[in-house]
Amino acid sequence: MESKHHMASDKAFILELYHKYKRLIYKYIYDITQDRQSVEDITNDVIVALISHIEKLHSLSESKRVSYIIRTTKNASLRYLIKSRRVTPLYTEPFDGDEIESCIVPPPQTHLSQVELRNTLSNAIANLSVRDQELLVSRYLLDYSDRELSEYTGIPEANIRTYVMRARKRLLKYLDADLLEEYERGKING
Repeated sequence: MESKHHMASDKAFILELYHKYKRLIYKYIYDITQDRQSVEDITNDVIVALISHIEKLHSLSESKRVSYIIRTTKNASLRYLIKSRRVTPLYTEPFDGDEIESCIVPPPQTHLSQVELRNTLSNAIANLSVRDQELLVSRYLLDYSDRELSEYTGIPEANIRTYVMRARKRLLKYLDADLLEEYERGKING
């Protein structure tokens, strides 16, 4: 009887969290993925992850609980991008209204160069192992600290910088190969 009551209170707790933070979850997912169609699927992944850590959620203060929900949302979004091999939409901080320069459309040739660069970078990242992708995206797009990367990947904190440096070197090898190939095809002027 007690376990049914406990399950009912857990269900009510998760529903309360969902209704309270769904807009925040949706916003973070969209900011990272730039894909409205994936928001519901990733939200479901977030809720499943929260359910699996319900004991921890109960024990956290409100501010730490919000941080935990945001971190879970970012991780689920990152996993989605990596699984779908769509690391192209680079995560940016949400627009705050003061950044007028970001609204200026670059000239077509600049925009094309940015698209080509983003595609080259995306292709290079897609050639990396999942661990290297997670390390680089978490470090450079999500601004994870060494400690956060260690917690997320399971790599000892003392070794994180070495792992990130090696992943970056592997990425540069792919980038050099892609840029050389584009140069030889005449897409880049020498």
